[in-house]
Amino acid sequence: MYIQNLLITISLLSPLFLHGARKSNLSKQIITESVAEKTTETIVVEPARFKIKEFTIAGKIPNFSKKQLEEHLTLYKGYVNKFNEIELKLTNGLEKGDTPNKTYSRFRALKLSETYAENGSILHELYFENLSSSQQTVGKKMEKLIKRNWGTLEGFKKDLFNCALASRGWVMTAYSFYDKRVRNYVLEEHNQTVPVMTMPLLVLDVYEHAYMIDFGINRSAYLDIFWNQINWDVVEQRIAKWVP
Repeated sequence: MYIQNLLITISLLSPLFLHGARKSNLSKQIITESVAEKTTETIVVEPARFKIKEFTIAGKIPNFSKKQLEEHLTLYKGYVNKFNEIELKLTNGLEKGDTPNKTYSRFRALKLSETYAENGSILHELYFENLSSSQQTVGKKMEKLIKRNWGTLEGFKKDLFNCALASRGWVMTAYSFYDKRVRNYVLEEHNQTVPVMTMPLLVLDVYEHAYMIDFGINRSAYLDIFWNQINWDVVEQRIAKWVP
């Protein structure tokens, strides 16, 4: 009799269990659909964008003509504009019919040009920032780094000039986070032979456009003027910010 009553009770309650199970499954289904909706939500990714920095150095750096610096600043603005254009294209995704390829593809060309325009923008900003309208003396922090890595200021200057005469693009005095040394690096182009894990402390542009108007092909004369107009205060600030 007990078993019979138990079976009757279970049979009466079973629709409730089934309803609960269906309700549970329905809840799971709703949650799953909700999650699916969230994951397929369109996320708008804004392209990276550089702002053109304004430099008021034209006509204010001794032995650099206003024309020379104005032309150089115009060139810099072109790199920033091209970087922004490239980033916009990359953000929009692959063009129709373009398949990434190591020999040639539009995507490959854009990625190579991306670092060229990016470094071209940043290196020029660092270069303009470390030009001074007055002669300054080397700061204590830089002096300490020079003694540790070159022995004397004259040793550093000689190495810097040697690199500048050998380079086709840039010389970058940079601190290496890898071995905690400071070196003068030769950059063939904006995005070639750039050392990894380094931070620029002093940047020197030796492309002909940096001095041709004022010095013709006399790079040595340009280097002498550059040395006299280094903004060592800016170099000190970079060391304070980046060198442990």
